[in-house]
Formats: sequence, C-alpha cells, structure tokens
Amino acid sequence: MTKENYDFLQLKQYSTLYMTSCVHFYDPHASYSAFRPIAPILKNLADENQSFNAHTMGVHIRRTDNQKARIQSPFTLFIDAMKQEIQREPLTNFYVASDNTAVKLCLMNTFGERIKTNCEPVNRTTSQGMQRAVVELFSLSKTQKVFGSYWSSFSQTACEINGIPEITIRI
Repeated sequence: MTKENYDFLQLKQYSTLYMTSCVHFYDPHASYSAFRPIAPILKNLADENQSFNAHTMGVHIRRTDNQKARIQSPFTLFIDAMKQEIQREPLTNFYVASDNTAVKLCLMNTFGERIKTNCEPVNRTTSQGMQRAVVELFSLSKTQKVFGSYWSSFSQTACEINGIPEITIRI
C-alpha cells in the first residue's frame, strides 16, 4: 500500500501486523534509543569499540548481494578516500564493516594498524552472521563519520543512530 499521508491508526484493528519497507516511512531523524542490542552483542560492541578514538572513521563496503553498490561504489574509490583522509589527518584510523571478508583483509594489508575490524562472517543466513552485522552496524555508529556504499540503507542507518555524517563513495 502506498498512500501519501496514510493514517496508520487504521491498523489498530488488526491483532497481528507485518510491515516491510525499503525506504523510511517515518521521520529519519527519529530516535533509535528503542533499539537495544542483547547482552552478548553489547559485550562484543564494547570489545570491538575499545580502541576507537577521536580519529576513528567508519567504512562500510557492501559487496555480496548488492550489485548497485558494487558498480557505483568500487573498492578503489574507498582506498582513495581513505588515503585522502590520512593526508588530511595523519592520526586517522578506520573501523571497517563489510559483508565480504576479502575486502577487510585487503584493507588490513593496505593500511595495517589503522584498520579496526573483525573477520567473522557477516551474512543473512545464520543467526551468528546476523548478530555480527548488528555489532558492525552499531560500531559504525560510534565512529566520527562513515564512508558508505551507494544504495545501502546499512550505511545510512548506522549514521542515523548517532547522527554522524555519511559520505557516500560513488563514481
């Protein structure tokens, strides 16, 4: 259903409701405080974010199932943007979130100690993979800004959680 100014109060009549959307159907600046990760995820977040500082930038590189992101946000452009950021601020380090472990390993080889990441699989097919994605989402939200992938609500949501800037890397 796609009606402008739809009255969602009409949905109160149903005992069960399932909504899905690929776009915001609410104020995108609404608070995310209602979303609280469970204890094991909070522990992983604390462990993962302990080395973050005022110079930690987020990088989200979407690859596996998003063709638009792969085409419009090529890997080389992320490397170029990261090198420019280091030139601008030599103390810069990066938290990398990606659904592709090879991307993380390549960035670790390219930038060494500047890369903060975890190479556990991130995917939608296992509970562990989905929990890993939540850790990466909330970790990105704790950086100063995010270099994000084109056509990725993951990059955008991470930035909206704590109101940080997102810079979409694209051709």
